[in-house]
Amino acid sequence: MSGIRLFWTRVHTSLWFLPTVLTAAAIGLALLTLAIDRSGALSGADTRVLFGAGAEGARGVLSTIAGSIITVTGVVFSITIVVLQLASSQYSPRVLQSFTEDRANQVVLGVFIGTFTYSLLVLRTVRSTFEDSERFVPALSVTVALLLGLISIGCLIFFVNHIARSIEAESIIERAAGNARRVVDHLFPETGGSPAEVARPDIDARLDTASLPVRVETAGYLQDVDVAGVLRLADRHGLLVRMERRIGEFLLPADVLFSVMPRTVGEKVLGEVRGCATLGPARTRHHDLERSLVELTDIGIRALSPGMNDPTTAMASIDRVTEVLALLATRSFPALQRTGADGELRFIGRRREFADFVEGAYAPLIHHARRDPHVSARIRESLQTLLLRVPASRRDPFAAQLALLERGRDGMRTGGA
Repeated sequence: MSGIRLFWTRVHTSLWFLPTVLTAAAIGLALLTLAIDRSGALSGADTRVLFGAGAEGARGVLSTIAGSIITVTGVVFSITIVVLQLASSQYSPRVLQSFTEDRANQVVLGVFIGTFTYSLLVLRTVRSTFEDSERFVPALSVTVALLLGLISIGCLIFFVNHIARSIEAESIIERAAGNARRVVDHLFPETGGSPAEVARPDIDARLDTASLPVRVETAGYLQDVDVAGVLRLADRHGLLVRMERRIGEFLLPADVLFSVMPRTVGEKVLGEVRGCATLGPARTRHHDLERSLVELTDIGIRALSPGMNDPTTAMASIDRVTEVLALLATRSFPALQRTGADGELRFIGRRREFADFVEGAYAPLIHHARRDPHVSARIRESLQTLLLRVPASRRDPFAAQLALLERGRDGMRTGGA
């Protein structure tokens, strides 16, 4: 189930899916309008708004629309590739996914390709009196093609403005922060403190010595685990399953992903448990908050590099990291221990704790900002702000990062002296 969910997420956010859907809709529209034209349903109606020229005029209009639109589509694809290269080199390779997931880019490409496909399908049906077949000029279909051409012109104007704004540093950082906020809402929907976990050293000791390992067969990043599916299997077979790796970790072949008790479990059941985990070639943003925070942190680190030397962008990235962590600090983390329908402990998960997210976001920025007093001051300000705003139970990680920042500053002074 987790594999299907990730596959659907990957497909519907890809650059090709929505254009394909719009192209299919254009094909259906062409078939519909041509059927209306062939039926003669409009012969008795007021047709002054419809295309009124002959077959040669219809061919000329459709050929012009189709030829110009496919040329514009090639230019749009080229501009998109250039923008992806600029964003990758200037900000972070991890922002590329945001550009390919951009609905505006997908819709514009879909409208262009759909208009071209529609015009091509209508063009092939136009017949003049000099041809062997009966004369046929689909007035409604050609009129719709003209309307689609005008819509395409509007989309082109919108696209030029949109693509110019999308490569601004503030837009890229805001998009990355928006993605991180959505991941927080998805993974940590509830507000309040994290649930208290019951310490079970006896069970952990038994799992360490009397469990069967579930090993992965291929290398890759752990992208998702279908916890509900694992619980169903554990209930059905009376199992206790413990995760040994966290979402986002890289696994080599034969690495242990789960530990399962009792040891009498058959290979078929172990295979079903293994199937509840999804491994892939890269970390995904949708179920891995650290991946989203890394995207923001990378933009700040790249801006602080000697080749870029853009502290303003770095400070904007720090502000958005502060926003995401302030939101995360108010959310409760899901329970690691899950019981089955019979009330027995069936699953023990693994996750990154709040301190891990704080350290992963701030520690790299603190390290690279040591030589820039303005950026260091912005980090200090954001940490102090968070210490005042977050619940008391979540303040220690920010205090630790503030202490790390002060040690770095003292070290710089000592080194300079």
